[in-house]
Amino acid sequence: MQNIVTEIKHLEEKWVAQLDGAISGEATGTLLTDSDRETFVYLIDGGDQYEYVHFPKETWSTLQEAYLQSSPMYLQTAEGVIELLDWHNQLEMLLMNIEGNGNYGTFTEAVEQSFASAIATFA
Repeated sequence: MQNIVTEIKHLEEKWVAQLDGAISGEATGTLLTDSDRETFVYLIDGGDQYEYVHFPKETWSTLQEAYLQSSPMYLQTAEGVIELLDWHNQLEMLLMNIEGNGNYGTFTEAVEQSFASAIATFA
Protein backbone atom coordinates (compact mmCIF):
# COMPACT_ATOMS: atom_id res chain seq x y z
CA MET A 1 0.00 0.00 0.00
CA GLN A 2 1.18 3.48 -0.81
CA ASN A 3 0.99 5.88 2.14
CA ILE A 4 -0.02 9.31 0.86
CA VAL A 5 -0.33 12.50 2.89
CA THR A 6 -3.72 13.99 2.07
CA GLU A 7 -3.33 17.31 3.89
CA ILE A 8 -1.10 19.22 6.29
CA LYS A 9 -2.58 21.37 9.07
CA HIS A 10 -1.00 23.97 11.31
CA LEU A 11 -1.88 23.30 14.94
CA GLU A 12 -0.42 25.66 17.54
CA GLU A 13 3.39 25.43 17.24
CA LYS A 14 3.52 22.39 14.96
CA TRP A 15 2.40 21.02 11.61
CA VAL A 16 0.50 17.76 11.31
CA ALA A 17 0.44 15.75 8.08
CA GLN A 18 -2.63 13.57 7.74
CA LEU A 19 -1.96 10.12 6.30
CA ASP A 20 -4.56 8.17 4.35
CA GLY A 21 -3.46 4.87 5.88
CA ALA A 22 -2.33 3.17 9.07
CA ILE A 23 1.36 2.73 9.74
CA SER A 24 3.46 2.50 12.86
CA GLY A 25 7.14 2.72 13.51
CA GLU A 26 9.89 5.20 14.20
CA ALA A 27 10.94 8.23 12.21
CA THR A 28 14.26 7.74 10.43
CA GLY A 29 15.08 11.38 9.77
CA THR A 30 15.36 10.53 6.07
CA LEU A 31 13.53 12.35 3.29
CA LEU A 32 13.94 11.22 -0.31
CA THR A 33 12.32 12.01 -3.63
CA ASP A 34 10.34 9.96 -6.09
CA SER A 35 10.74 12.11 -9.18
CA ASP A 36 8.62 9.75 -11.31
CA ARG A 37 5.62 10.17 -8.99
CA GLU A 38 6.62 13.77 -8.18
CA THR A 39 6.57 13.26 -4.41
CA PHE A 40 8.83 13.77 -1.45
CA VAL A 41 9.08 10.55 0.55
CA TYR A 42 9.74 10.30 4.29
CA LEU A 43 10.94 6.92 5.59
CA ILE A 44 9.40 5.32 8.68
CA ASP A 45 11.21 2.32 10.18
CA GLY A 46 8.51 -0.28 10.78
CA GLY A 47 10.94 -2.79 12.30
CA ASP A 48 11.05 -5.50 9.64
CA GLN A 49 10.51 -3.09 6.74
CA TYR A 50 10.42 0.59 5.86
CA GLU A 51 7.18 2.45 5.25
CA TYR A 52 7.27 5.19 2.62
CA VAL A 53 5.18 8.29 3.32
CA HIS A 54 4.58 10.31 0.14
CA PHE A 55 4.04 14.08 0.10
CA PRO A 56 2.43 14.71 -3.32
CA LYS A 57 2.42 18.03 -5.19
CA GLU A 58 -0.97 18.91 -3.72
CA THR A 59 0.69 19.29 -0.30
CA TRP A 60 3.76 21.25 -1.41
CA SER A 61 2.46 24.76 -0.82
CA THR A 62 1.68 23.87 2.79
CA LEU A 63 4.95 21.95 3.11
CA GLN A 64 6.79 25.08 1.98
CA GLU A 65 4.90 27.19 4.54
CA ALA A 66 5.87 24.73 7.29
CA TYR A 67 9.48 24.81 6.08
CA LEU A 68 9.59 28.62 6.19
CA GLN A 69 8.30 28.57 9.77
CA SER A 70 10.84 25.92 10.86
CA SER A 71 8.19 24.29 13.02
CA PRO A 72 8.11 20.59 13.94
CA MET A 73 6.27 18.23 11.58
CA TYR A 74 4.19 15.30 12.79
CA LEU A 75 2.45 12.49 10.95
CA GLN A 76 -1.08 11.59 12.06
CA THR A 77 -2.00 8.01 11.18
CA ALA A 78 -4.76 5.65 12.24
CA GLU A 79 -2.16 4.12 14.59
CA GLY A 80 -1.14 7.39 16.30
CA VAL A 81 1.23 10.33 15.87
CA ILE A 82 4.87 10.17 14.76
CA GLU A 83 7.23 13.17 14.87
CA LEU A 84 9.09 13.43 11.56
CA LEU A 85 12.59 13.98 12.84
CA ASP A 86 14.97 16.24 10.90
CA TRP A 87 12.37 16.87 8.18
CA HIS A 88 13.33 20.55 7.86
CA ASN A 89 17.05 19.90 7.26
CA GLN A 90 16.28 17.00 4.94
CA LEU A 91 13.90 19.09 2.84
CA GLU A 92 16.40 21.94 2.66
CA MET A 93 19.14 19.58 1.50
CA LEU A 94 16.89 18.12 -1.20
CA LEU A 95 15.71 21.53 -2.41
CA MET A 96 19.31 22.72 -2.68
CA ASN A 97 20.22 19.59 -4.65
CA ILE A 98 17.19 19.73 -6.95
CA GLU A 99 17.44 23.43 -7.83
CA GLY A 100 18.84 23.68 -11.37
CA ASN A 101 19.58 19.94 -11.47
CA GLY A 102 18.37 18.43 -14.75
CA ASN A 103 18.91 14.89 -13.46
CA TYR A 104 15.45 15.07 -11.87
CA GLY A 105 13.73 15.80 -15.22
CA THR A 106 10.44 17.68 -15.03
CA PHE A 107 10.45 17.23 -11.25
CA THR A 108 13.09 19.99 -11.07
CA GLU A 109 10.80 22.60 -12.62
CA ALA A 110 7.83 21.53 -10.46
CA VAL A 111 9.92 21.81 -7.29
CA GLU A 112 11.46 25.15 -8.31
CA GLN A 113 7.99 26.61 -8.92
CA SER A 114 6.33 25.18 -5.82
CA PHE A 115 9.18 25.96 -3.43
CA ALA A 116 10.33 29.30 -4.90
CA SER A 117 10.03 31.14 -1.57
CA ALA A 118 11.98 28.47 0.30
CA ILE A 119 14.68 28.31 -2.37
CA ALA A 120 15.01 32.10 -2.25
CA THR A 121 16.17 31.80 1.37
CA PHE A 122 19.29 29.90 0.28
CA ALA A 123 20.89 32.91 -1.44
